[in-house]
Amino acid sequence: MSNIPQNQFEYKDRSARQYFAMARQYGSYLQERDGWYQFLFTIPKEQRARFGGKRQIRKSLGTKDRRQAIIKLSPLVEQYTMLTQAADAGELTFERTKEAAGYLGFAYRPAQDFQTMAVQESVAMVSQALTARDLVAKPNAIERAALGGAVEIPELPVSKLYARFKEVDPGRVKNKTPEKARKAWKRYETKINEFVKVMGDLDCLKLTRRTVKEYRNKLIERVHNGEFKSAAANEHLEKMRTAWRVVMDHDYEDLNLTDPFDKVEGIDFKDGGKREDFTEEEARQIRSRLESPDVNEELKALFLIAQNTGCTADELVYMTPEDIVLDHEVPHIKIRPNANRAELKNGHRPRNVPLIGVALEAARKHPNGFPRYCKPYGPDYVSEEAATIIKPVCDKSFYSYRHRIVTLMRNSDCKDQFQNAIMGHATTGMTGYYGGPVWLKKLEEALRNALPDDA
Repeated sequence: MSNIPQNQFEYKDRSARQYFAMARQYGSYLQERDGWYQFLFTIPKEQRARFGGKRQIRKSLGTKDRRQAIIKLSPLVEQYTMLTQAADAGELTFERTKEAAGYLGFAYRPAQDFQTMAVQESVAMVSQALTARDLVAKPNAIERAALGGAVEIPELPVSKLYARFKEVDPGRVKNKTPEKARKAWKRYETKINEFVKVMGDLDCLKLTRRTVKEYRNKLIERVHNGEFKSAAANEHLEKMRTAWRVVMDHDYEDLNLTDPFDKVEGIDFKDGGKREDFTEEEARQIRSRLESPDVNEELKALFLIAQNTGCTADELVYMTPEDIVLDHEVPHIKIRPNANRAELKNGHRPRNVPLIGVALEAARKHPNGFPRYCKPYGPDYVSEEAATIIKPVCDKSFYSYRHRIVTLMRNSDCKDQFQNAIMGHATTGMTGYYGGPVWLKKLEEALRNALPDDA
C-alpha cells in the first residue's frame, strides 16, 4: 500500500480508515495480475514439508476492486497464519481440536454424531472435511483428530451450568447494586440446583425435549400438590431454559445442538392472583402499633410514607436528600436512579409522588433520607422488621401498601393516567407531561380524593 499516494484520498468515515489500515497490514499478502487480485502467502522454510514442499500459497480473490480484495484477504491471512503456527500440535484436547477444525474451515463434530445426522447433513460435513484435508499435506495429530471426529465433546453436567452461565453472561446484572445482582444470580442458581435434585446431574449437551417435558410434568405435579403456584413452577423452567441457551450459544454454537426447550410450553394455570392490599381497618391498626417505643423512628416514617404513596421499601430506603422535595408548592418525593441505585424495576417506575398527611409529616422529620436502611440489605431489613409489626394484625407484607393505594384510587374518581403516574405504571402519552408542576398538583388532588380523612 506504500506505493499509493494517500494524500490524494479524502476519507473521513471509519470504514475508509480501516481500509487503509488493513491495506498496510496485508500489503505483503496481496498481488495484482492482469488487474485481478490474488492472495499470496510465503510458507516459512522450516514448515514447507508440512505443506507438501510448497514455498508459497497463491489463491485468486476473484475481484479487481482493491477494497474488496482486502476484505476477502483478511480471513485467508488469519487461516494460514494459524496453520503455520500450528505445526507443533501440543496436547490433544477438545478445545484444541475444535480450534483446529475452525482454522481448517469447518465446524467440529465428533464421529458418533454422524450416526444420527440426516444423510444430506452428513454428506455436507464430510465434504467440508475433505476440502480442509487439501490445506496441509501432513496434518498434525490434533488436525487429524479434528478431520476424523476422534475427540468426544466433554460433558457439561447441569451442576456446573450455573457457574459457566454466570461467567459468560456478566452483563445480565449490569447496573444492579451488588445486593440485587446477588439476588438475581441466586434465583438462577437455586432453580438449576433444583433441576439436578429432581432429574439428576445430566449432561447439558445431551438434554432432550423428552427430558425437559418430563421435568415440566414434575413441576406441574408439585403445583397440583400445593407446593408452589404455577408462576413459581414456570420460573423453575424458564431460569433453566435461559442458562442452557446462553451457555450453549456461547460455548457450543458450532455444534448446532437441538434446543431441548424449544416448543416446550410454559406453565400458567392462572392461579397466581395478586398480593392482597391492606384494608383501612388493618392500616389503622398497624398505624397504632407504630406508636410503640420499640419501633425506631426511621421505620415508622417508612411505614407512614408508604401508607400514603404506595412506594415500596426498595424505592424509599435509597432516596437521597435531593429526592425529598419539601420546599415546593406540592411537597413530593422523587423515585429515580441516583447515587444509591443505578436503576429501578422498569422504565416507568421513575416518578414524582406528592406527600400528603402523615407521609408529609414523616418526610419533614427525615429530610435527609433513611441512613439506617440505605445499605445493600436495607430493603430486606425493612421487610423483616415490618413483619413483626404487621403479622399480629394480618398475614400480609409491607408491599400491601402499594396495592392499598391502587384499590383506593380505583374506587375514587381518579383518572387512570393519574393512578399510573403515582404507581409508576405505563400510560400512553404521559411521558411528555410527567412530573411537571401542574401535573403534580393534579396528582396531589387525586391522592387527596382517594385517601381516607385520617390518613
